[in-house]
Amino acid sequence: MLDRLMATEEEAMRPYPDAADVLHALTLPWAVVTSSRRGATRLRMERLGLPVPRVRVCAEDVRSGKPSPDGYLAAAEQLGVDPRHCVVVEDSPGIQAGRAAGCTVFAVTTTHGVELLAEADACFPSLDYAARAIKETL
Repeated sequence: MLDRLMATEEEAMRPYPDAADVLHALTLPWAVVTSSRRGATRLRMERLGLPVPRVRVCAEDVRSGKPSPDGYLAAAEQLGVDPRHCVVVEDSPGIQAGRAAGCTVFAVTTTHGVELLAEADACFPSLDYAARAIKETL
């Protein structure tokens, strides 16, 4: 069912403004944690012109999805990084999963309002602003 829903939305999907530039500029290891399936995630990122990270934690990789911290914990482990030293960038109430994993969570208010993202450590109006804040915290 989820696969069919995502397939119907595929044509309308667009990357965040500046997403490709932000991701290509990353010098630290990074991962994608998503409720999408592995194959669909790769195809979507390629179609949108986004780099595909080495570490992708997808629906079939975890027992419990968000708000469980399993995805973020798996990503941190695969990156070889303590979750307390990870920054999660979320645009949804999946913030709870990042917080439960012990990560710092930055929210981007591009799909949900600040009121739904209030549990984040900080909220930003765009991915570019979040990326700048990440660079400043390093």
